[in-house]
Amino acid sequence: MNTTPHLEQLPPTLLTTDKNVRAELQLTKPFLDSIRTNGVLEPIVAYPDPINDGQYRIHLGHRRAAAAIEGNVPLVPVYVISEVDAERRITEQLTENIHRQGLSDREVANGYLELSLFGKSAMSIAKTTSSKLAHVGDAIKVAKAPVATEAMDRYQLTIDDALAFVEFEGDVKALETLNSAAENDPTQLGHRVQQLRNDRTEAAARLVVEAEIEAAGIAFLSVRPNYNDPKNRPAEYVYTAKGHARCVPIETLLANAGDDLRAYVKTNNTGYRLPSTFEIGYAVANWADHGWFGEDYGNSAGGPLTDEQKAERRIARENGRLWVAATQVRIAWVKELLQRRNLPEKAAALAALHFSTLPNDYGSRVKGLAHELLGVEETKSTTSWGSTSYANALPALVDSSPGQAVHVLVAIAVAGIEVSLDEKKGWASTDGKVPVYLHQLSSWGYVLSPLEENLTVADV
Repeated sequence: MNTTPHLEQLPPTLLTTDKNVRAELQLTKPFLDSIRTNGVLEPIVAYPDPINDGQYRIHLGHRRAAAAIEGNVPLVPVYVISEVDAERRITEQLTENIHRQGLSDREVANGYLELSLFGKSAMSIAKTTSSKLAHVGDAIKVAKAPVATEAMDRYQLTIDDALAFVEFEGDVKALETLNSAAENDPTQLGHRVQQLRNDRTEAAARLVVEAEIEAAGIAFLSVRPNYNDPKNRPAEYVYTAKGHARCVPIETLLANAGDDLRAYVKTNNTGYRLPSTFEIGYAVANWADHGWFGEDYGNSAGGPLTDEQKAERRIARENGRLWVAATQVRIAWVKELLQRRNLPEKAAALAALHFSTLPNDYGSRVKGLAHELLGVEETKSTTSWGSTSYANALPALVDSSPGQAVHVLVAIAVAGIEVSLDEKKGWASTDGKVPVYLHQLSSWGYVLSPLEENLTVADV
């Protein structure tokens, strides 16, 4: 048999395994898909098997050989060498893997972009490189955007993080925020991105309402007046008679207030985990001229807010904004966590923490969020009188997949804790369970926002 080093194309089934420093071959799905699609690109190094004639014992490339066998690859490139001793085997196996350096995300993005310039679609690139289609598409977007590639180079960002710079390209203020986060605390970049998204959504919604006010020709107020404002009163504090008999109906105000009608952008209480929504709010000047009443009540002292009270309200509003964004990031992280086959240690303990402190609200919000976290659709049906109802799909999930029981427990526990928190004032929670909950998520890899960090306790 020729023992001069040379390259051959051999069936992988002729390759036998020798001892390997790599204890686990880690034949991941993307790696197997790549071998099936492209074959073995880097030759396997082997020498003639001293026991089994016609076979070759692997020196380097155990993982590639195993993947080729599993993928039914007919031939693989094999660099045939002379038999090596144990010391050389271990040394070269260590050297090959210790100094192996993967591509950076920037290099991967540029590679995808170059393939796209040859006319290959993102789907084709994903298939030939055994990559996820969404990841390829995102990488190409990043590689095409100078603002994103510059950020990748400067801060060593991942493709997912750099995508935020594409999303806010052209928004100077937002990019300043992203650059500051990437430079000073990259772990907070996800929280900053969600805050910017919410701010953008709310700003756009405000502009729509302002345009409606302008189109209606109503005098615009930049802020909602106080209930005891001497010039303008919100509609809900203008009455038909003394003694707060009832508020003047909006239809009456619109019909009769004339030039004394005012409008502002009114913030609505939103659904769980959503940015604020807005509508037109109305106020009235010179209400007495129309036979209406606007009595002062409540705080007998009346008068404007003190600087301290104003500061407290500003902090509460800002914390409410930050809490909404942090909750969105937290929920998204838990959804990804529950897609893992194996949950972190103490996952069942989190469920036990929640269920040991029952009773809790197990209404539709908890059930709905638990289903969302698991990626399971509630069974939707229409009742005989036309309303929509949703059936619980979790028992069937556990029945069909018993291994998902802990996942379901964790989802229900997280949902129960989350919906118990005020959507805007959860940051002010005094529930002793919340610090434990946030600390547990943090120990599993979730990055707490500064606001969430304030809720954790040092001795947990």
